[in-house]
Amino acid sequence: MIKIFLLSFFVLNVFALENENIFQIQADKTTLYVGETFHLTFLFHYKNLEDYELPELAMESFATQELNSSDYKDKQGRDVEEINFACTPNQAGVFEVGNLQAHAEKLTKEYKHLNNKSKFTQKFTLKSNSLQIKVQELPQDVQVIGEYQLYTKVNSVSIKRGEPLFFTLILEGQGNIKDLDFFTLSLEDATSYLMMSSHNKEKSRYTKTYKIVANHSYTIPSFSFKYFDKKLGVVQRCATSLHKIHIDKETFKEEEASFVLSPSFVSIFFFVLFLFLVVFCIYKKYYSKKVASPLLKNLQKTKNSEALYKLLVPYLTKNRELDRCIFLLEDGKVSQFRKCKKKAKSLVKMMIKSDIITADKEPYV
Repeated sequence: MIKIFLLSFFVLNVFALENENIFQIQADKTTLYVGETFHLTFLFHYKNLEDYELPELAMESFATQELNSSDYKDKQGRDVEEINFACTPNQAGVFEVGNLQAHAEKLTKEYKHLNNKSKFTQKFTLKSNSLQIKVQELPQDVQVIGEYQLYTKVNSVSIKRGEPLFFTLILEGQGNIKDLDFFTLSLEDATSYLMMSSHNKEKSRYTKTYKIVANHSYTIPSFSFKYFDKKLGVVQRCATSLHKIHIDKETFKEEEASFVLSPSFVSIFFFVLFLFLVVFCIYKKYYSKKVASPLLKNLQKTKNSEALYKLLVPYLTKNRELDRCIFLLEDGKVSQFRKCKKKAKSLVKMMIKSDIITADKEPYV
């Protein structure tokens, strides 16, 4: 009896040494429907390896996404790398997943802390197990699978004309729905704006909130969709109730009428208009005086460069651009007369308005 036990212990230890490096794949379910997501896991147990490389996950007829990865030690003290994937089939059938190859390297027993490691490095391949995934078709005209509840909320069913109403659509449950993009709000007698769209993963809840503005009463329609309940094996239908929103027009009209016909409003309006006209007349009179200054009249009468030069010299250093015109005229350039005269007129008008020079005094000529 003792011999048999010792022999069994020896065989188990030899088996453990030969299998200290293991590559496994696991799935949380192997029978599912089109569009239903399952989780696939790579588990690579290893010990005393110099290096290794795990394969990429490539599955035809499946949409795959790497979710996360982690490193830890198992009960036997081996290192473990775990990689988790989400896989979603897009067609029905029976699929074989597995026989994947991981490449690894380890040092042989002959290596004795020598410098040339490559000479004593052994390369080998580890094959994974295989899994059979059975994918079934969903019932006709159904693309959604899972368990869901759909409902809506409004902040009020009776509002004043022009006031906003807030409408919220909420979907709770789990399945292959990723967002609420297939629900759109379209209203004939109102304008809607999408304010917010969110997803709470912990509560498995999708939310869309709209702001609606209207001048007339309107109806928010019902939202509905069909889904396949895998637990019950039947097609279910989610639907919301419609909301009839009443716009209080009479209140708005009374407020509008009282505002327009208010005597105080009319009085204020005409008083403001009177002040505006008085200020405008004063400004126009003051402006016309400046424009009709003696300097501008004499400037208009000048016929040659010499006359224009004598007229402008008293205002030297008042404006840089005017100084340039004076210097050009001082040089006696007849060709610059027209240009300088036109430029001087605009500069003098600007200087009079800005009170840089006095408008009502006769200039020295």
